[in-house]
Amino acid sequence: MKKLTSMLLAALLVLSCLGGLTSLAEEEPVTIRWAFSNYSAHENADTSSGVYALINEKYNVNIVPFTTNYLQNAEQFSMLMASGDIPDVWYDWNWQTWYEQGLVRTLDMSVYQEYMPYVWEHVVLELDPELTALKQRTVEDGTVIGFPSYGGTSTPFFRMYRQDWLDALGMEVPVTLEDFKAYVQAVAENDPDGNGADDTYAFYLSVNNMGPGDVMGAFGLPTDFGYMLDAEGKVVYAPASQQYKEFLRLMAEWYAAGYIAPESATMDTDAARQFFASGKFGSWYTNAFNHDWTYENSAEYMLRANDADVEFTPGNAITGANGEQGAYSFTYDSGWSLMFGLNTTDAVIEKVLTILNDLATPEGYLLQWGEEGKDFEFVDGKVTTLLSGEDAYTIGQAVFPRYDGPEVLNYVAGNGAYYDLLVFSMDQPMSLSVIDGYTLSESEEMGYGANLSSIQEEYYWNVIMGAKDLDESWDAYIAELEADGLRELEAEAQRIYDGL
Repeated sequence: MKKLTSMLLAALLVLSCLGGLTSLAEEEPVTIRWAFSNYSAHENADTSSGVYALINEKYNVNIVPFTTNYLQNAEQFSMLMASGDIPDVWYDWNWQTWYEQGLVRTLDMSVYQEYMPYVWEHVVLELDPELTALKQRTVEDGTVIGFPSYGGTSTPFFRMYRQDWLDALGMEVPVTLEDFKAYVQAVAENDPDGNGADDTYAFYLSVNNMGPGDVMGAFGLPTDFGYMLDAEGKVVYAPASQQYKEFLRLMAEWYAAGYIAPESATMDTDAARQFFASGKFGSWYTNAFNHDWTYENSAEYMLRANDADVEFTPGNAITGANGEQGAYSFTYDSGWSLMFGLNTTDAVIEKVLTILNDLATPEGYLLQWGEEGKDFEFVDGKVTTLLSGEDAYTIGQAVFPRYDGPEVLNYVAGNGAYYDLLVFSMDQPMSLSVIDGYTLSESEEMGYGANLSSIQEEYYWNVIMGAKDLDESWDAYIAELEADGLRELEAEAQRIYDGL
C-alpha cells in the first residue's frame, strides 16, 4: 500500500509539472517599451516582421519601440523623459544625468553576471578584467547605474611600419625605445626611399596621441594626457610629470636633429595622412580599422594607390627603459550605457538581459540581422546588410545594443586584413589615465583647468621647436598650470582614485 501511494504521489507530481510547463508556454508575452541605441527605431517600425518578430517569437516578448522621426530623436527622447513617460529600457550616453534625475533603476552587478553569463565571461572579462567601466557607474549603495557599451572593435592603436623601408635599412621592427631611436635616425639619414634627398621621417609628431602614442607609453605616460601615479603613488597630471618632461626632451632632440618633419606643428591628421601617402613617413599610428589597406580612406590604402609594391608590418607597443609599455586607445567602453527605468519590472530586466546575452554569442549573433539573403549577406565572412538605413530600422535590424567580444569578430570584420589587424591590436597594452572615464565635476564647476590644454599645447611646441629651453622654462610652465588650478584638479583626481 505504501508503494502504491508513493507511485500515485509521483504520478501526481509529474502531472503537476507538466501542467506547469503547459501554463508556462501559454504565458502572456512580456511587453518591453524599448528605446534603442540612438533612439533610431524608425517611425514606421514594424514589429510584426524582421528582427522584431524573430525576437518576439523566440523570447515570448512584445517589443514596443520608442520611435522618432530620426532627425529629432535626441530632442524627442528628452521630452519623453521630461514628461515622466519613462521607457523600460534605453541605451545612451546620458546615464549620469538620468540617474541624478531619479529616472534609473540601478542593479546589483550580480544581476548582469546571472542573466548575461556569456557576455560576462567573453566580453566583460576579456575586454575589461578590472571592471573599470562598471566601477565608474557604481553608486553609493554599491549598485550599478547601467551596463557599459562594451565592444571589441574599439581596440588600442598600434604602429604600422613600411616593411620595404625596414628592408632597405637592414632593420627589424623596433621592440624597445632604444630600437625606435635607432629607427628614427636611420629613416631620416639613410634615404630609405632611394631618391637621394633628405625628405623622409619615421613618423609625424602631434600634440595629441595620434602620432607618438606608443613613444609616450614607453615613458610610462597615459596616452590620453590624463592622470597618472608618480613614484610615491600620488595622482598627478601627466603633462606636469617628470616622465612627460623627459618625453619632451627626446622629442626636442629629434626635432633639432631633423628627424621629425618640420611640418608636424601645422599638420592635422588628414594632412599627415596625405604626407604618409606621398611616401614621406616610414610608419603610421592608428587603430585596426584605419590601418586596413583595403579600406579606401586608410593611409595605407592611399599610399598603395601611389606605390602598389609597398608592404606593411605591424609592430607591438615599444618598451621603455623600465619596462613601461602602452598604446593609445578609445577604450572598450564608448561611454554609453544600457539603462532601465525606475519602475521597470524584474521580468522585463531578465528578458532584456537574456536577449542581449544571446545576441552576443556566435550562435545568436545573426538573429539581430534578420534573414540571410533577404536582410543580410556575408561578404568575405563579414555580415553586411542588404537594406537601406530606413528599411533596416523599420524591421529592427542592428538597433539592439551589441556586445562584440573576440569570438564574434569574424562576423564584424570578415576574414580579410581587417580581422587579422583587429586580433593583433587586441593584444596591445592600453595606457590610460588612472581615473579614465571620470569627470572632475567639482573642478569644472569652479572653473579650474579651463586653459590647461592650451597651456600644455603651447609649451609642447615651444620646447620641441626650440623656442624655449626645457630645463630653464619648466618651473615657469608648472607655475602657469598651477595658476589655472592644477593642484585643485590633482586633489580631486586623487579623491576619485582613492575611492575606486
